[in-house]
Amino acid sequence: MKHVENIFSADKIFSSTNKSNEKMQQVFYSLNYINSGYIDNLDDGDPEIIFFKKFNNFQ
Repeated sequence: MKHVENIFSADKIFSSTNKSNEKMQQVFYSLNYINSGYIDNLDDGDPEIIFFKKFNNFQ
């Protein structure tokens, strides 16, 4: 994720993981991503959680 952030050229980034993937959710939270909602029905019974991060210094 840090590599993507370093090469990313926009002021915000979105990414996602399944609700069942608690380890990846912790990665997002540790990098200051914010839970921005979820999408049902991509994987049966396992919603996709959308994470968001805004960059103060537009790269």
